[in-house]
Amino acid sequence: MQGFGPVEIEPNEPVFHHNWERRVFGMNFGSLSANIDEFRHAIERMDPAEYLRTSYYEHWLHGIETVLAEKGVFEGPKPEDKPLDGATLVDALTTPHPGPPPVPPGQQRFAVGDSVRVRRYAPPGHTRCPRYLRGAAGEIAAVHGRFTLPDASAHGDNREEPLYTVAFSAADIWGSGDHRVHADLWESYLE
Repeated sequence: MQGFGPVEIEPNEPVFHHNWERRVFGMNFGSLSANIDEFRHAIERMDPAEYLRTSYYEHWLHGIETVLAEKGVFEGPKPEDKPLDGATLVDALTTPHPGPPPVPPGQQRFAVGDSVRVRRYAPPGHTRCPRYLRGAAGEIAAVHGRFTLPDASAHGDNREEPLYTVAFSAADIWGSGDHRVHADLWESYLE
């Protein structure tokens, strides 16, 4: 979002500034029974003033607490929700996983080279559609296959949609620039 000033870059910034941040990172990956979209949506629902005055890992902690409360985990642990051991976690994070199969021809609305416009809308919940692209015209640069739509996944619906890379003129988006901006966007974001 505009108006927050430049991003401050800390030379040689450590991954974690405090030990508790490392623990929050581990809690998220080790025992949180939610998908990434549910987690992001929990953070997005933070009070805006609280969000602005808290740090990155405080956002994560808020997201973890929100998801655990919504899933009823605070009512008592469930035996099937055992935390992952370190070796399993490392294996899960380092093993490449194949993406979904390509969408057969004719099962997606758009093809490489098609002109599209990003829908101008304000979704009521979680979305991965960037605000700065809403209403922008672009061109399909690649078709990737079907992937889970984050907007639905944040609410427990694992609906899949075609995913596209869309190329935009920087000048069309920001009023200047002679380069192109590429964004991965789901089909329902486009018209």
